[in-house]
Amino acid sequence: MINYIGITCPPLQDLCRLHIQVLYLIKNMKLKKQIFLLTLVGIIACQDTSPDYQQEDIEKAVKSWILKYAKYPQSYKPQSWSQFDFGVTVLKGKKVIGEDSYSIHHRHSLRNKDSVLIEFEAYFIVENDLDVNVIEKERSLSIGGAHPPKTSIWTDLFSRELTQTDSLYFKQKKKDKLRQLTDKLREAKENGFIEDSTFNELNQYFDQ
Repeated sequence: MINYIGITCPPLQDLCRLHIQVLYLIKNMKLKKQIFLLTLVGIIACQDTSPDYQQEDIEKAVKSWILKYAKYPQSYKPQSWSQFDFGVTVLKGKKVIGEDSYSIHHRHSLRNKDSVLIEFEAYFIVENDLDVNVIEKERSLSIGGAHPPKTSIWTDLFSRELTQTDSLYFKQKKKDKLRQLTDKLREAKENGFIEDSTFNELNQYFDQ
């Protein structure tokens, strides 16, 4: 799976699924049409390359995340791991270090907020900082980049109360992600992949 300037081209039965991280933050349909042109450029860059982390690393990251946020972490019992997948960023033919994303299907049992032991299974989308960013029942084109994280299908069932430290962490991470996306867009503009007007409109949206 490859992404090019934030565009993902994962292998799925010889097909390329495409997604752009910035679409998580964009609600303006006019901009989506313009960004689709960037997607078409990205498909040319699809090629095989190695991720920063392997499946066992992502399993450990998901386990760590669950134990960190679960109300009853001692009741957690992993049952299965499958469908490991990953995406890397390629720019000018070279992999960009530190921008990989990963997905893995995980089934486990855990006591919910009412202390009832139940089973849960879903796809966990993990960013390159090894933090879970998205949890979804059906696999979509998501490669992460959601802020706040889209993990409510799990947290609504199992999570402890979030602390002020948690809130500050999510707030800072959102700022960091917006900065990274702005840098990607600026680089895309400098390489002629998007027009100045599109770049300016996106920057105005991010500043809101």
